[in-house]
Amino acid sequence: MRTCVWCDKPLPEPTHKGHRRREFCDDRCKQQHYLWHKKMRHDTDMLTETYWKAAYRGLVEQYQLLEKMLQKRNSELAEERERSDILAKGLEYYAQRCDDLQADYTARLRALGMNEQNIREYNDYWKEHTNALHHDEMT
Repeated sequence: MRTCVWCDKPLPEPTHKGHRRREFCDDRCKQQHYLWHKKMRHDTDMLTETYWKAAYRGLVEQYQLLEKMLQKRNSELAEERERSDILAKGLEYYAQRCDDLQADYTARLRALGMNEQNIREYNDYWKEHTNALHHDEMT
């Protein structure tokens, strides 16, 4: 048996099919329930409003902190890129300088009258030596 939502009195069974079932025994109970529900909703809103404001402030502070950390990391990354570019340019310079020295030394060997076989052997030795040095620098 169904009862009134407000006063808990038994409700009569519906006489017609298809109608919505009654929840209240009369309009007075329905009005009382409405007023109580309205007051509860207001009280709930008042209680939760401070919580949500505090939660929102916490999220804003967390967002600002993360934004600062991101800016700091981006600036560190930019500095690291600059250092990396400087090192890459230095490496290119010294590699070019090494190639120029080898070409100069080969030309001097030819000028001194050394045969091509010895010059080729020297160039092979030079390549092995510089490749070994580059491999050691990378590891």
